[in-house]
Amino acid sequence: MTRKLTPDYSPERRQHAIGTIQGSGVLTHPALNESDRLLYAVGCLIADDTGMFPLAHLNLAMSDPSLVQAARTLLEEARN
Repeated sequence: MTRKLTPDYSPERRQHAIGTIQGSGVLTHPALNESDRLLYAVGCLIADDTGMFPLAHLNLAMSDPSLVQAARTLLEEARN
């Protein structure tokens, strides 16, 4: 059974996602481009409590402008 796509915009998830982005090396890894970083940030917003999500949800999330914008904001906050 696949769970429903429900991004978590809570302050707790945002702080956790920022810490994950900062600690993962995704911001500085030379093999990653900005699209890769955006995918990672979107994944942070849609993952369940164990960090998992179906690939179909990632594809769906990338077509949601508000979710993509929230992920861009996470990346900016993680850089600062």
